[in-house]
Amino acid sequence: MTENTDKAWEKYGEIDPYFGVLNLEKFRGQNLDLEVLQDFFASGSEHIDQILSNIHKHLDPGFQSTNALDFGCGVGRLVIPLAKISKSAVGIDVSESMLAEARKNCELNSVHNIDLVKSDDALSKLAGRKFNLIHSYIVFQHIATHRGEAILEKLLDYLEERGIGVLHFNYTNIESTSRQIQYYLRRFVPGVNGLVNIIKGRKFSYPMMQMNRYQLNRIFKILQKKNITNLYIDLTSDSFNLGAIIYFQK
Repeated sequence: MTENTDKAWEKYGEIDPYFGVLNLEKFRGQNLDLEVLQDFFASGSEHIDQILSNIHKHLDPGFQSTNALDFGCGVGRLVIPLAKISKSAVGIDVSESMLAEARKNCELNSVHNIDLVKSDDALSKLAGRKFNLIHSYIVFQHIATHRGEAILEKLLDYLEERGIGVLHFNYTNIESTSRQIQYYLRRFVPGVNGLVNIIKGRKFSYPMMQMNRYQLNRIFKILQKKNITNLYIDLTSDSFNLGAIIYFQK
């Protein structure tokens, strides 16, 4: 599955984009209604408000976002509120289907200062740009670590001097042993993921959501290599992972 994550996310964009962004049953396609969608986007606004509060409290009290980048923007849950507090914003994602849905949501929210672009490992569509805020949340966990670390190094080159980065990485698994075994079988044994899908009433081809954990010492090494030492860390947790949102100023 490692080499097919981009294909999996394109599939999520086609068939279940909101669940692909937030892995909660209420965001599956059959459950979406106006109230659920309002909750979905409200959660994004709350997240960005908290991000700004932490930046002002722990790194730079006078910081203002002017040109923001959201890496792994999905359907626009976080890049739309980022654009509302910035002069301009860029959302980048590997899935054309996700980007198409994001464009619809920008129109629905009357947000017109966002540029939505297709991502690749070289971040080639960002060439020549600089950002004073680079943000990514619950995205790197879906990218194999060797790819994610290489992308991180490139992302840091697009951050302006005195710019702020806010990046999230899961670093350990707290699932039960039985769930870990099930995950391993679904990921590495052909046909098992499809069988689980059938049991759960989904199509055999429904994509698996790959999860990856990063070694934070390797992340810190990359940051220090780029002369970034001013950090604040906010620890995160969910039912299956422990993680960290790393705030830093270049």
